[in-house]
Amino acid sequence: MIVNRNDLIRTINNIIENSKYIFKLQDNWDNEGSIGYSEDTWKKSIKFIIQYLEWVYSRYPEKILIVPNMFYGKNGGIDFLWEDKGFKMLIRIDKNVSKGTFYATYENQSSEGTFNIDNFKPYMIPAPVV
Repeated sequence: MIVNRNDLIRTINNIIENSKYIFKLQDNWDNEGSIGYSEDTWKKSIKFIIQYLEWVYSRYPEKILIVPNMFYGKNGGIDFLWEDKGFKMLIRIDKNVSKGTFYATYENQSSEGTFNIDNFKPYMIPAPVV
């Protein structure tokens, strides 16, 4: 969880370092025909998560920001997953790096949508804060 600006910077750096393996996964990396991951998709995903987390932190400085995990997603896309006490949110950056999708649930409520990765409005995506 992120509680101050230093935590935010450290978290972003950890996400970047821990995810570098993703763009090294080439076609058929799992011997089941899976699509590989491009460095371009990874870079766009990193750019997105930095902008999004900085916006959330600046908008809700009094709240605790839930930290996402970054994974390889379906069809060459990149996934960010937040999970905490009934809150779950998945953001997927597509392989073509022009579109992102999100799905969030909290208790008995849910929200989902799509956004343009190059021109997204962070306030249209649920904020992962407690």
